Amino acid sequence: MTLSRSDAAGALRDVELAQARAGEMRGYRHAGPYLIGWGLIWAVGYVLMAIRPQSEWGWIWLPLDAAGIIGTILLARVQRGKPGMASNGGGGRILLGILFAALFIAATYILFAPATVTPFIVFPGLVIGAIYGMIGIAWLPRLGWVGFAIFALTMVGYLFFRDWILYWMAAVCGGSLMLSGAWLRNA
Repeated sequence: MTLSRSDAAGALRDVELAQARAGEMRGYRHAGPYLIGWGLIWAVGYVLMAIRPQSEWGWIWLPLDAAGIIGTILLARVQRGKPGMASNGGGGRILLGILFAALFIAATYILFAPATVTPFIVFPGLVIGAIYGMIGIAWLPRLGWVGFAIFALTMVGYLFFRDWILYWMAAVCGGSLMLSGAWLRNA
């Protein structure tokens, strides 16, 4: 049996599509544990903010963020040794992304100096939602849906549930990240 050029080209396209899909699934499995870890940190952080005085909020986030950064580094090292998770600098890129997002949030606070504490509370959720949305548009569509959900639900909380905003953000940001991490880890 002879293979025509169009049949060969079609077979090559199918192989390329399968490789792209496999890469996308690896990306989801790779991202899942990071989302779960940071979701747990966000949930704990927002709940502690809800039950502690505002003067202690900085001391709440300092150790939580340090734990998240250390966890990210350790997870990147563990994933580097797993088959199908070859390192391409993913852990370092994630840390740089976290740093850039934190700097962007801080710069925005400095520039716009919100008059109340509520914008300080919800803005990180909007930024993370937007980042995941952009990653989803560019590379991993499921992360786009995660980003959209976090962004939209953050705005719902800001508009309708301000009295409960800290608990809302714990559920929306922390809970959404943990649930989507579990969903994506099993992709």
